[in-house]
Amino acid sequence: MIATRVGESIPKNTEHAVSVCLPKWADVVGYEEGDERVIGSLTTGYPRFFIHKSVRRLCDLIAEQYAMKDEICLCFPSYLVAKRCREYIMVKSANVESKCKKIRILQLATPRESTEAETNTPECKIAAVFFPQELFPLAKQYWQHSGEILSSRLAEYVVERLFPQVAQEDDEATKVNKNFIETRYGRNLDFAFAGRAKDILRNRIAHKVVETDDKDVATNVFLYPSGMASIFTAHRLLLNYDHVRVKRLKTIGDVPEPIGYGEPYLKTVMFGFPYTDTLSILKKFNHTYFLGMGDSSAMEELIKILTSGEQILGVFMEAPSNPLLKMGDIVRLKELSEKYGFFIVIDETVSGFVNIDVLPYCDIVCSSLTKIFSGDSNVIAGSMVVNPTSRIHDFAVSFLNDRNKNEDLLWYEDAIYLERNSRDFVERAKKINSITEDLLSKILLKEESSEGLFEKVYFPNITSEETKSNYDRVKLKDGGYGGLISLVFKEEMSARAFYDNLDLNKGPSLGTNFTLVCPYTILAHYAEMDDVAQYGVVKNLVRISVGLETFEELQRIFDKALTAARSASKN
Repeated sequence: MIATRVGESIPKNTEHAVSVCLPKWADVVGYEEGDERVIGSLTTGYPRFFIHKSVRRLCDLIAEQYAMKDEICLCFPSYLVAKRCREYIMVKSANVESKCKKIRILQLATPRESTEAETNTPECKIAAVFFPQELFPLAKQYWQHSGEILSSRLAEYVVERLFPQVAQEDDEATKVNKNFIETRYGRNLDFAFAGRAKDILRNRIAHKVVETDDKDVATNVFLYPSGMASIFTAHRLLLNYDHVRVKRLKTIGDVPEPIGYGEPYLKTVMFGFPYTDTLSILKKFNHTYFLGMGDSSAMEELIKILTSGEQILGVFMEAPSNPLLKMGDIVRLKELSEKYGFFIVIDETVSGFVNIDVLPYCDIVCSSLTKIFSGDSNVIAGSMVVNPTSRIHDFAVSFLNDRNKNEDLLWYEDAIYLERNSRDFVERAKKINSITEDLLSKILLKEESSEGLFEKVYFPNITSEETKSNYDRVKLKDGGYGGLISLVFKEEMSARAFYDNLDLNKGPSLGTNFTLVCPYTILAHYAEMDDVAQYGVVKNLVRISVGLETFEELQRIFDKALTAARSASKN
């Protein structure tokens, strides 16, 4: 079921889908430029960028009942998250003209159910941040960058219990249809088993990331409402670790919950060109060195920083990077971290737990479980694994288990869907590895020549010799190179024709069970294309996330699109 109508959900007819259909190159450009033709057609979108209609409905209902004059609100999954959002708005709005700088937080809780039904309908608490309309872009920035978002399923749950009269107005047939669609992929655990679902997820992740028989290994795994929230929390964890040093330097008193914003916190390093919001976290919540090439030249830059005498708090990197599929020298980074005392945080979302083992070379592994771990593109979540041998382990586990600093914000229903979706993630990932290799060797690499359409094909075993060597050092014996490919076309008209004629799902996200395509640079970096081009992230880049379709089906689809691209090039 390929989505073809601009703005419809991917997958089609999916209430909590995490991707949205942008079927033509012009649609992607229109989306970035705010074209009403596109924006007005959106029924959903990636949840950190597009506030789901269920969340908007909850915000509107709360604002209608509790907002003061000229106020709007945005809801978050806890009071602590709302406080962090408020702090972000207050710091970043210093130069924003506003009628009222007062930002209020209101915590709301769903009614306690009877003892008999309590396991099936748990009490939950959310928090609404109230602010003037002109400050909404800053609140939305926090929502997007931190990833500490309110789940669309949680929003529906809260509406049903806090505003039952509104929920009752919903058409019963619509409710039945939604429930049918939600359960079409397979059988879920009952709501009463939500806690058990989280335990299963932690164990499923732990025993794939850490090859051990230790039954307690899952105590080092933590779940989040998005992959970005795990990275944000890792950064916040490091800042809190640095807080002891900062307290000695400060003369203005204690800071109870630092989240950055500048000196005197130690700087971090972004090693390699990352997904856009990872860099935003490091820049907007602290200071960072951006070593965007992520190769041997970047390693030399890092060594210069370290040998200058400057102390670094941590190095963040993707393994491999998105979208250029470059792999830095993780082994060398580990050696430097032991010598100079910094920490390493690795986001392995693109490769997945199935293909590489990076935990021995870092302190924290983050991942977006929204991607291949789930595959069905209908739930958003993330994970963090703390290396049991890391010198930050005890502090990290204590911090992450302290409910005054870190919370389990993955909503029960999302955990239930994620548990169901991920039961076969190892088999799916290995199958996608194989299909991707065939697609490359039998079709795409033929176009990477002087006569072909592509300037460059990016994939971990062909991006460069350096990348392949670095990747292979951490690749598991039965692992592969993942399902992500980036194609750089020689001409924009060819890229456009290829994209427009590719009969596959086209929209944001990756790691789905179906092939998903997007013109990555336009979608992620439209306002800064000249800046990112210096790192190889160019306008004519089309990213392909390979799914579970048969090779024969993909061959037919790609042949058609490549033929259209060649025709456009000749014209």
